[in-house]
Amino acid sequence: MKSIVMLGLMVIYMAALPVQAQTSRADKEIIGYAKSMAKYCSQGQWESMRCLSIMSDSNKVLAANYMALLERSELLDAKEAVKNSCAATTAFNEVKGVTKEAIASAMTECANMIADVSGRTNVTPNANHFQLLFAPIFCYKEQAEQCAMVDQSFSQYR
Repeated sequence: MKSIVMLGLMVIYMAALPVQAQTSRADKEIIGYAKSMAKYCSQGQWESMRCLSIMSDSNKVLAANYMALLERSELLDAKEAVKNSCAATTAFNEVKGVTKEAIASAMTECANMIADVSGRTNVTPNANHFQLLFAPIFCYKEQAEQCAMVDQSFSQYR
């Protein structure tokens, strides 16, 4: 729980900052996900099948890239922990009728595990991509003020 609170404060701050455009393929892919989330998720569309599909794809890439970093660092137990904790976030589009509570729970579990592993190992995921996993949790938990900040951060991509 401590991790999610600390990350919450970080994301509130980060939500006000634009995801910086850089030249790497990975960063362009992350910006692509941000643009898709701005179009198909923000402004009350968080539970749409299109949004869930975008988030599932984004989370699969985030988890795979982070697990690859952990594997290269020979942190196989940490890699397995991330894999197990993030599995549900990669399958939102495969389950009909998934509730926002289940989405928030799965995303929180994944975000907490990544934060915990990152803190223990000093191996960190791409911060911009992690923001795309973490920030929408506020909208699924119906935290209106924070969700408005998330929606505002996506407005730069509309």
